[in-house]
This record gives sequence, structure tokens and C-alpha cells, in this order.
Amino acid sequence: MKILLKFLRENKRLFFFTLFFLLLQTICILLIPFFTEEIVDHGIAGGSIDTVLSIALKMIVSSVIGVIVSITCTYLTAKLSSKLGASIREKLYTHIQGFTLEEQKAYGPAALATRGSGDVANVQQVLVMLIQMILPGPFIGVVAVIMTWSVSRELAFIVAFTILLFFGTVIFVFWKSLDNMKAIQERIDRMVAKLREVFVGVKIIRAFDNSAYEEERTNDTFVAHAENIIAINRRFAFISPSAFLFLGFVMAAILWFGSFEVTTGAVKIGAVTAVIEYVTLALLQLLSGALVTVMIPRAVASLTRVQKVLDQQTALTDREQVKDSQYNPYMREIYPTPESQKALTVFLLYEGNGEWFDLSKKPIERFAFSFGQEEAAPERYFITEACTGCRACEAVCPQNCIDFTSIPAVIRQEHCLHCGNCMEVCPQRAVIREGAK
Repeated sequence: MKILLKFLRENKRLFFFTLFFLLLQTICILLIPFFTEEIVDHGIAGGSIDTVLSIALKMIVSSVIGVIVSITCTYLTAKLSSKLGASIREKLYTHIQGFTLEEQKAYGPAALATRGSGDVANVQQVLVMLIQMILPGPFIGVVAVIMTWSVSRELAFIVAFTILLFFGTVIFVFWKSLDNMKAIQERIDRMVAKLREVFVGVKIIRAFDNSAYEEERTNDTFVAHAENIIAINRRFAFISPSAFLFLGFVMAAILWFGSFEVTTGAVKIGAVTAVIEYVTLALLQLLSGALVTVMIPRAVASLTRVQKVLDQQTALTDREQVKDSQYNPYMREIYPTPESQKALTVFLLYEGNGEWFDLSKKPIERFAFSFGQEEAAPERYFITEACTGCRACEAVCPQNCIDFTSIPAVIRQEHCLHCGNCMEVCPQRAVIREGAK
């Protein structure tokens, strides 16, 4: 979790803006039952069509604002998730580049690739779910209790008690399933490893007639994962009926106690309807959030594995200051001087052009390319009238593509590699290069 907390501290402004718009989105959702209460109590009860139309207009405006706020919140969530993925991947790739060969082998290329791809994707996915599906539940619950409190303290206590009771049920189911959820990623890794063993060693398995034994091992791995998922689903299957059970009880309680307050004139009938909608929205949002909490342990496991790589101490503790030649005597022999050792420095190509060849095809297939501000500039060699037919170029041409049936000789461009050997050996300087800078 260290890497996630550090990222949130570095991007706290974006994170708080996202939470702020999430809160605004929650308020806009709960304004609809609030305006419904106003229409019933002040418009319909008062028999005023102007009041109904005025409140209906407010409802439309709040709905439009809610859509804009929701889109903004979704955009900020996606931006936060993308920045998190980019930040973790950059740290991973930078750190892994400093590993020695032995340190890389300790993890393996596949495992290191998974840390930067699948594990990071898990964390990003859960961050989006956390903001879009899990956090709205508590937000709506708190705002619903506050809005109910403005109507009736007695009903507010009923709503708060029901939301806390259901929230406690979700926490209990989550806690009971925590070990199984932690095992999900571990069992998936085992399945992937087992499949890799099968695919890599399939010839050996067949040669020694171990097919039945390997099939049994593979099936055991898959069955263990399936049984683990089934155990989680059985526990989480308890959440949905619990939500609707609590919803039924709280509706009955609100109608029962609310009817007494309506008869005394303390609460109007529209307010009772609004309170029922508040608690319904809160419980349903908590339900949808509870059903995706199963992803949280997977993301925690992914974060732990990424953090383990980042915490790996490398033998190259002073790699920014130590020359590669100190760790590689062979390279020191090839580049003995400080000037020549600059060839070992990492560099960046930001502008240039060139050509690629496919020698497996006759005639040669070639393509000119460029990057940066450069433009593709195909090059070629050709022989001028200064050629005397000495055939010095023929001896060094690796493609034998110089035709001497006439003088001056002709280079068959469809077979030329552009190696330049002919230009170097020509005593008459009759070979000219075109298209090169």
C-alpha cells in the first residue's frame, strides 16, 4: 500500500477534486426525492399547478447538473487511474533496468512483465470501482441521514440504524471471505504456472507417458480455484437477500412511525415518501458496492507484489556513477579508454532516417523510414561515365549485382544492399552515392 499512499499524496489535489465531484453527484441523486417531496407537499396538496411546474423545472435543472457532475467525476476518476498506472509502471521499469542478470532471473521475464501489466491493471480497475461503486454507498448513506434528520429525528435514527446494520453485515461477510479472496490471485498464478509447465514440457510428458498424472495435477489446480470461488460466492450470495430484507423492514418502520407523525402534523406525507427513497437509494448503492469488494484483496495482492519488486535491493547500488566496464572486464578490453567507453552510455535517438531490408526475398524488399523532424530519404549507388571496367567493385560486392555487359557498369538496384564497398574500392572514383546526408 506504500506506493498507493505515496501516489495519493503526490496527487492529492486531483484526488480531492474527484471526491468533491463524487459528493456533488450524491447530492444531485438525492435531490430528486427531495423535489418529489416538495411537489407532493406544496404543489399537489396545495392544488397549485404553478408550484408543481416550478419544482418540476428545478428537478430538470438538477438532473442536468447531475449528469454533468457525473461525467466530470467519471473523467477525473479515469484520469486518476491512468496517472496511477503510469506512475507505477514508470517506477517499475526504471527500477528493473538497474537489476543484475541474476536478480532478473530470480523473478523471471514473465513475472516481471506481469507486475507491469496485469498487476497494475488490477490496481487501476479497483481504484475506479472504489470511487465509482464503493464510495458512493457511504456518501449517499451519510447525506440520506442528514436529509432525513431535517424531516424527522425519529425517522433519521431508523434510517441510520438500518444503513449501519447492513454495512455491518457487508463487513462481516467480507471478513469471513477475506482468506478466500486473498487466495484468488495466488491460485490464478498457480494455474498459469501449471499451464506453462504443460505447454513447455508437453513432449517430455508424452515421451514418458505421464499424461494421466499431469492431467490430474492440472485438474487439481483448476478444481482448487473453482472451489475457492464457489466458497466466496456462497457467502456473498447472503448479501443481496439481506439488503432487500432490511429494505422491507425499514420501509415498514418508516411507514409505521411516519404515519403517527403525519397524523400529528409533524411530518407531511411527501416527506415520508422521500425518506423511503433516501434509504432505498442508500441500501441499493451499498449493495452494488459490496458485490465488487471481492476485487479489493486481489488489488492488495497485486500492490504487494509490485512493492516487493520495488523494494528489491540491487547489487548495483551506485549504478549512476559506476561504469559498466567495472562490472564487465570483457567490455573494458574492447573499450579501454574513457573516450571509447562513451559507447556504453545509454542514448536517445530523437531524429533520423534509414532503410530496412528483407534479404529472404528476391529481388530485395526495402523500405525507407524516418522519425522526428527528418524526412525519408532513399539512397542509392550508381556508376558514372568515369568507369573503365576494371571490375574492382565486382570482387567486393556481396550481392554480385554489378552488371558489366556494358561500360560504364550498371548496379542492379533491386539487389543492392547499399553497403558502399564498390565506392570505397573504385580507383577511378566512378561510384557515386545519392540520397545520403
